Amino acid sequence: MEEFNPASFTVIELVPPVIVAIVGAFVVALVGATLFRGEQKFWFEFFSVLGWYFFAGIPIALVGYSMGFLTGISRSPAIGNVLPAVLAVIGGLSVYVFGSDSKYKSVVGYSVSLLVVSLFYGTQSGSFEREVHREDRLKAVFELERRLRNYRANRGLPEKSADWLFLGESGSK
Repeated sequence: MEEFNPASFTVIELVPPVIVAIVGAFVVALVGATLFRGEQKFWFEFFSVLGWYFFAGIPIALVGYSMGFLTGISRSPAIGNVLPAVLAVIGGLSVYVFGSDSKYKSVVGYSVSLLVVSLFYGTQSGSFEREVHREDRLKAVFELERRLRNYRANRGLPEKSADWLFLGESGSK
């Protein structure tokens, strides 16, 4: 069995959504700054837009990816709970920003788009992670069952294990 380090796993898993947020902010800032042709105005607009989209994008990307990854890796049907929560966040942001006289409406649109993309990417990553390690998990469950049967046989206990022993496990009967 391979050694698991939660710190390195977390860093490795959270780097891709941060990169997506950085690249997205850079592209939006570049497009936004090119609308202004003056040399001085270009750099001012570029860094201004980059700052807003960068600082708004990274937390949104991390939250979206984390929700998606945990939904994808879960063995329970969690999508019924996650999807309404995401739609409620999007609806709440939309009502708040578009209902007020806010100049940051485009940042909210970008953040919602980034949330949806990160959520989808996280769901796919979590599902892949779950399916790749399914065989190892089942082997561990079957090995545990074999050891318990040996233990029960050595102690003169009934051969069949209690039904509650493997609740929620794929290897249960």
